Amino acid sequence: MASDRESGNHPHGAMNSANFALASVALANALAVTLRELSEAMPQSDDEWLEDIRSVAIRDAKNAAVEGLPLEEEVEAIQFGVDVVGSVFDSALAERLQRRGRSIDPGR
Repeated sequence: MASDRESGNHPHGAMNSANFALASVALANALAVTLRELSEAMPQSDDEWLEDIRSVAIRDAKNAAVEGLPLEEEVEAIQFGVDVVGSVFDSALAERLQRRGRSIDPGR
């Protein structure tokens, strides 16, 4: 039996690539805003909290289960997710460092 989302009976329509892409962008933006707000509340001399959250987020992205995809596509999708999460955290760290007149290590 198909779920409401699979059958298109979900109030926001069936999950398709366009919906999923927009949801991904919206979530990445929400994460960026959250990290920016947290960053402003945290001491500027300490970035360890951001690195700790980043490590957990990357670990969780790597352990994501993608149901129903061939293995090759699943690996590609997980790597893409890890890259997006890493990029959002790298931007947050770059903003913090810029406020202190420093820059992010390019070898990161």
